[in-house]
Amino acid sequence: MGADFINAGVVSGSQIVGGIIYSDNYSIKDRLGSYINLDTGEFSFGGGSLRYDNDNKKLIISSDAANSNITEVNEEWLKTTSVYARNLVVNSAKIDGQLTAGQINTEGLIAENISGTTITGKVINGGSL
Repeated sequence: MGADFINAGVVSGSQIVGGIIYSDNYSIKDRLGSYINLDTGEFSFGGGSLRYDNDNKKLIISSDAANSNITEVNEEWLKTTSVYARNLVVNSAKIDGQLTAGQINTEGLIAENISGTTITGKVINGGSL
């Protein structure tokens, strides 16, 4: 049995086989709706507010329609405009980019080793540096 188009209010079944599932209001241009691509694993919910890019293997979270606040996550990194965390643990041998003490709220910061070519900031307190 096959059909090119079925119009129904409710579809019920123990198994649904398909390629791409779209919401009624889905529009890439207008950033509306949701879709799931069952073949590639890509998905987009809330008009692209939460989506998975299978080509680049990354999860993307966008907080506004203009995509000005985007967080991207893949197997190697988390890239975001701002990080707010009560307890943040960073296991990294390398942090790329310029980072100044003014960009870090050091209240409650505990670190075993801090090193760098240049460390700048208003105040750095500690037994040794």
